[in-house]
Amino acid sequence: MPLSQAAPGGLVLGFLSPVGAIQDCCEHKILFGVLTLCLKMRLKPYIGLKLSSIPVLWCDNISAIALSNNPVFHSRTKHFELDFHCIREQVLNHKLEVRYVCSQDQLADIHTKSLAKQRFLFLRSKLSLQSRPFSLRGCKENLSTSQQQVTASQTVAEAAAAKHANGTMVAFLIVFLTSLLTLTTLPAAESRLYSNYYQKSCPRFNQIVQDTVTNKQITSPTTAAATLRLFFHDCLHNGCDASILVSSTPFNKAERDADINLSLPGDAFDVVVRAKTALELACPNTVSCADILAVATRDLVTMMGGPYYNVPLGRRDGRVSKASAVEGTLPRPAMPVSQLIQVFGSRGFSVQEMVALSGAHTIGFAHCSEFSSAIYNYSKSEQYDPQYNPRFAAGLQQACADYHKNPTMSVFNDVMTPNKFDNVYFQNLPKGLGLLKSDHALFNDPRTRPFVELYAKDQNTFFQAFARAMEKLGVHGIQTGRRGEIRHRCDEFN
Repeated sequence: MPLSQAAPGGLVLGFLSPVGAIQDCCEHKILFGVLTLCLKMRLKPYIGLKLSSIPVLWCDNISAIALSNNPVFHSRTKHFELDFHCIREQVLNHKLEVRYVCSQDQLADIHTKSLAKQRFLFLRSKLSLQSRPFSLRGCKENLSTSQQQVTASQTVAEAAAAKHANGTMVAFLIVFLTSLLTLTTLPAAESRLYSNYYQKSCPRFNQIVQDTVTNKQITSPTTAAATLRLFFHDCLHNGCDASILVSSTPFNKAERDADINLSLPGDAFDVVVRAKTALELACPNTVSCADILAVATRDLVTMMGGPYYNVPLGRRDGRVSKASAVEGTLPRPAMPVSQLIQVFGSRGFSVQEMVALSGAHTIGFAHCSEFSSAIYNYSKSEQYDPQYNPRFAAGLQQACADYHKNPTMSVFNDVMTPNKFDNVYFQNLPKGLGLLKSDHALFNDPRTRPFVELYAKDQNTFFQAFARAMEKLGVHGIQTGRRGEIRHRCDEFN
């Protein structure tokens, strides 16, 4: 797909190679990087780059132009899928326009092909370049007197043209060289995720996920809380790469079998598997398990009355899942606030974001074994932790009386509105109605108490903070492009 790319002002972006030619793939990838950075205007403050109109990508291949607006791939399509999606993203977002140019007028050929003299001179005339006399020895003495003598008006015009050309070339070199450096240092997620990622490749993606989670939630009302917890354990540990979904093998103990993950409910795994199966039938090898989990979580939170938040798409599934790497990366029910802050802080989350995410306890349940030490034989003088409301502690003791015989016994995190996503969880904490030790700690610690009181008072403020924190969590440590894969099955690597 031969490309010539025009920056603002009509400058053609090209580069030289030692052999005077450039492979299509290499040209496409490097020039795309330059153009994308120009579009993002990352260098605007440094070189004064201004976009007066949408940049134009001139292409002499009609099929390539059609592909920029058509997600269909064929066996003979030679360019990488990721590059194609990136170009198409710019076109769909009206940040780039692809136009046809006759092969005879393709300016990029002057940089990439060995041309006949007549065509070379024709294309050079289109680049606003000034032809100047020169010597192979580089000595002015070799130039004829007539060549060195120019009129005053010619000298002024030539100097102005040279200044303009030099300034333009310097600006281009800054853009090009900085682009190459930036391409090696940008996070993998940069410019890779966007909300309509599957608009062409899998147009029914959102509807399929929505239908699947709705049906699952109706038949199993604990699905929402289970999926939210699964998403949290996947993303906070090592990024949102669906590594939590991978099953163990005789040669590898996967994350889902780590001690802290053994209590993850099966309904959450099941809803992802169901959605993946439906999507594979509709658009095979297109949608990642990581994207399915992220969108399913958002949809279920909304179904429970929680806030709607944006979920950009384009994640890839991880290729590594090890139980041995989980310890210390996820919060435990009995952790003190200092450790909780350390766990979240190491992932880039503030104290306020930590408290907002803890509000997810407004739905769901906890197994009795996770808080039994606080309600039975707490100390020599106390039967239960005095932070509990006495009537609430007595109720918990009765509900969990047989938890030794039945380890699956559990209690709702929010005993007041267990099936509604709201701020009542925070309102319960000052009343001693928190279920876990970490819940009580959030209210008692001076670093977190102000946020607990804020969210208990104003549900809208809590919803806004929770939505922002979930958006941030959803892009934490993601993998894109070749760093990951699109699994055929969510529970095993390809």
